[in-house]
Amino acid sequence: QFAESGSLFSNGTKATAVFSDKTLYIKVEGFDCITLKNPVLRGADNYLFKDNCRDSITYNVSANGDGTFAEINIEPIGQGFYGQFAKQ
Repeated sequence: QFAESGSLFSNGTKATAVFSDKTLYIKVEGFDCITLKNPVLRGADNYLFKDNCRDSITYNVSANGDGTFAEINIEPIGQGFYGQFAKQ
């Protein structure tokens, strides 16, 4: 949702993600499955996984205050916002 100009993924694109505090496995509709490791902790509840090999984007996995999944924000490496994957 909220797909911005320049995003690889349009609104309505579905993804399946499995993550821990060290690894993100993500399969985005129309793309190969990838595994990203060693995220950067951003704040208390956000884990930033960099994909600097295939798509040059980051997956910012964020949790709610109680630790439950909130969303995965898609961002260019550096600054900006391309959209997000939210739980349905």
